[in-house]
Amino acid sequence: MFDKLGSPAFDLRFNFLGGGDVDFFTRCRRSGMKFHWVAEAVIVETVPDDRTLPSWIALRGLRIGAINYLVQRKGAQTPWLRIRLAAKVLALLPLSLFRAARLFLAERKALIALHPMIVAAGGLLAAFGIEPQPYKASKTAP
Repeated sequence: MFDKLGSPAFDLRFNFLGGGDVDFFTRCRRSGMKFHWVAEAVIVETVPDDRTLPSWIALRGLRIGAINYLVQRKGAQTPWLRIRLAAKVLALLPLSLFRAARLFLAERKALIALHPMIVAAGGLLAAFGIEPQPYKASKTAP
């Protein structure tokens, strides 16, 4: 698969945003690769405490929206597909209000309910070239 997709396998444009894995697996799927799910697989991961903070969760939602947009934008090779993607991005924000209301009624938790709206906003911002870059090292004064 690595030979088929070319080099680099992981698109460097995702280095500071994240999502290089999503892009890689999307390209694998588009090239005909099949995936299989193993329900018995066990994965153990340590999650830092700061990833439970509302601010981190909200930023993660913006990143998800930006990653989704950028991966879809790479796949939109024709003007018609780019127009469809633009329409989708614009439609997601108002539609996310309905999803948020439904989630709030089901979960009664504002942060969970806000997630679709935050993801939609992240995609819209990315369409205008604005995206979070949590993996970019901050510059500090000497």
